[in-house]
Amino acid sequence: TYTLSLHDALPILVSRYHAVLKVQDNGTMTICDTSTNGTYINREKINSNIEVSVTKNDSVYFAKQVQLDWNKIQISQN
Repeated sequence: TYTLSLHDALPILVSRYHAVLKVQDNGTMTICDTSTNGTYINREKINSNIEVSVTKNDSVYFAKQVQLDWNKIQISQN
């Protein structure tokens, strides 16, 4: 489980603890928005506090300003 914590130097609309990304042992992933200004998957805003399935092929943005760098997420290869 990754708590997507963003540094203070980022835009003010991005929360310090913006979302939670869960990576299961089998490699499947879900993301849960915990922010005020939203998390977007492929340009669609997701509902807060509800886990949504994602893949590395999805474009994930926080508050429409900061894109998730999938290269920083470790996913086990089973």
